[in-house]
Amino acid sequence: DSCARRFSLGMANPLRASVMYPPAREAFASFRRSTSAESIRASLAQASGPVALYAHVPFCETKCAYCDYETVPLAAHDDASIARYAAALCRELEAIAGALPSGIETAGFDIGGGTPGTLTARQFEALLRTVERRFAPGPSFEVSTETTPTLAAADPPKWRAVREAGVSR
Repeated sequence: DSCARRFSLGMANPLRASVMYPPAREAFASFRRSTSAESIRASLAQASGPVALYAHVPFCETKCAYCDYETVPLAAHDDASIARYAAALCRELEAIAGALPSGIETAGFDIGGGTPGTLTARQFEALLRTVERRFAPGPSFEVSTETTPTLAAADPPKWRAVREAGVSR
């Protein structure tokens, strides 16, 4: 069926999987089960090759029709709750670093969403400093985030600061 075919294509070519919209919810349902913290730690402890990091920022003004990601309405959150979420992301990165084998290479760090642009430049910087301090960036390590031309044009100084903090694309 079409769903299984798209999933197989995605597994054969991850780049293609990341740009196929709309995603088929049923193709990924089996990956959305609750997983215990213990099983996550055990899995991380067995990592043997480069790892890639992802931080999810779930806040959105509106949910796009094609989006299958976890999102929460931005209107229901203030700056303080977003700051608490950003701090929790840093703590989560610390926990992941502590569970990985020492010195394992980190291939990259992606900050997605939702709308990652709801974070302040300082919050982006805090995430990046946590990664730099606790992980071992590999030779081609790169940090990326999602934004739109509209968001970037609305606050050029913020996005300049985000780039200076280390977001390269």
